[in-house]
Amino acid sequence: MLKRKLEIRVPTANSGWLLGLRAELSTVNIDTGFRSALSCEDMTLRTVSAIRPAPLRQNIAEVISDLLLDGRFRPGEEISDSALAAEFQVSRGPVREALLILAEKGLVRHTHNHGFQVPELKLDDLRQIVQVRLPLETLALSVARTRATAADLKRIRELWRKLLDDFRRGGTRACARAELAFHSCVWEMSGNPWLNTALQRICAPYFVYVSAFRLGRSDHSEELMTDMHQRYIDFLSGRSSETAESCVAFHLDLGAPGAETKLS
Repeated sequence: MLKRKLEIRVPTANSGWLLGLRAELSTVNIDTGFRSALSCEDMTLRTVSAIRPAPLRQNIAEVISDLLLDGRFRPGEEISDSALAAEFQVSRGPVREALLILAEKGLVRHTHNHGFQVPELKLDDLRQIVQVRLPLETLALSVARTRATAADLKRIRELWRKLLDDFRRGGTRACARAELAFHSCVWEMSGNPWLNTALQRICAPYFVYVSAFRLGRSDHSEELMTDMHQRYIDFLSGRSSETAESCVAFHLDLGAPGAETKLS
């Protein structure tokens, strides 16, 4: 039984699917005239069945994403929607929809007649991700510096401390989620939703399968983790003369000897 079951706030199998749907019904946009003619209680089953319980599948997707970051599934492993549905005590439909959301983000692979699977990223895949990530994250970091507020800098420092605490507790695998949160904060600080979305799509699989499964550089230490992220913070706060590109390149280990064979 998943201990985090209550976090997704879904009805149990005994309470019924429509009961959970009715609680979310008020968020659906309905034409004013139609709203006045029909109450929630009088709405036909045909109308209700056309409404998708988006919060449910989104919450389930977030839980499965956390499981991936925690290393619950191995690269190449098949993910059973029926097994997850039984674990979460929900029907298979919302779980399958949640997995499709994650497939769009590149966190799982979906093929017809073969279901869902954790991707196996090859070394060439990881190199290509780094090749695209370098210029995009450099741009995000540069723009974020011009927009950073005191609240932004406070938040990024809190995420940095959380990342280091997780690393001390369990190494790179334990801090995969905090690592993604740190970089996501930088991308959001750019104020460019297109750039943020692109980096999320490109880098989410990278953080899951490089950090969570220790597929990257093997020389991570607390000192190195501190330095890698302190450079971002110093740059954002205007205390560094380093360029955004050099900060990102150092983080990706592109300036070290033999970097073409190493990944961070």
